[in-house]
Amino acid sequence: MSSLKTLVQKFKPETTHTVGDGFRVFNFFPGGMPWQTEVSPFILLDYHPPFEYAPSDVPRGVGAHPHKGFETVTLLFSGEVQHRDSAGNHGELSAGEVQWMTAGAGVLHEEKHGAAFSKQGGILHLIQLWVNLPAKFKNTPPSYQTLTEKEMPVIELPSNSGTVKLVAGKYADYSGPAKTFTPIVLAEVKLRAEATVTFPMEEGYTALVLVISGQLMEGLDSGYMGRFSQTGKDLHLEAVTDAQVIILGGEPIQEPMVAYGPFVMNSRQEILQAYTDLQSGKFGVL
Repeated sequence: MSSLKTLVQKFKPETTHTVGDGFRVFNFFPGGMPWQTEVSPFILLDYHPPFEYAPSDVPRGVGAHPHKGFETVTLLFSGEVQHRDSAGNHGELSAGEVQWMTAGAGVLHEEKHGAAFSKQGGILHLIQLWVNLPAKFKNTPPSYQTLTEKEMPVIELPSNSGTVKLVAGKYADYSGPAKTFTPIVLAEVKLRAEATVTFPMEEGYTALVLVISGQLMEGLDSGYMGRFSQTGKDLHLEAVTDAQVIILGGEPIQEPMVAYGPFVMNSRQEILQAYTDLQSGKFGVL
C-alpha cells in the first residue's frame, strides 16, 4: 500500500489587500508562502473571505486589464461577479458557480460585481486562482468556461459524513466538468465533525488544502492553507469540527517560469514580447 501525502507546511496571511476597488483578499501565494516555486502548476491564490459591500450605483471591481500565458479560475461562494473580455466572452457568475478563463495568447478582461448585487449590496465570498500553462499552450486562443451548479457533480460521502463538489479531476467514478490543459484536481469538500475523506492524488502531484471554515486533525484551522508532500499517492483529511475545504492538486510544470505583472511566460524575452503585443493591439479591444 502506497504512503499518503503528508503535511509539509501551513500558512495564514496576516493582512488583506484590495484588488481594484471591489475585491478585498488574502494572498496565499506568490506573495505569502515562501514555497511558491513548489506549488506548480498554480501560480497565485487570492482568497476573499465573506465581506459585506454597501449598495453602489457603479459596480465595484477591476476594469480592463491584460493577461497572457495562464488561466484564471474564480470560485464564487456568495455574491455576484460579472466577466467581460476582448475575445467576446461575457458571463455573470452566481453563488456556487465557477468561472475558468484561459488567457492563452493574450486577452483583455474586466471583473466587477454584478449589476443587481451592486445596487442591493451584500456579502461577497470567493477565491481566485491562477493556473500556469505549459509552453506549448501559452499561445492557445483565449477561451472561457462558466461551470454551473448542475454541471459539477456533488458526491455524497458514506454515512452522511459530507460531500465532494468536483470542479476538475476525478473522484470515485465522477469527473469534474472543467477542461484543463494539464492534469488538475479542484474540489470543494464539506466534512462533518470527525469525518474523513481520502482524495485520489498521483505520486509527484502538488497538493494544497485551503480551510474555508472549521478545523482539520492535521492542525489546519479556518483561514489556513496547507501544502502537502509531492511524495505519496493520496490525500487523507480528517475533520475535528464541521469543515469546508478546497482541495487543489496538479501535475507540476517542469519548465522555466518568468512572471511579470499580468503575464506568465517562460523567458524574459517572451515577457517583453507580450508587452509589445499588448501595445500593438494584438490582445483586442474591450
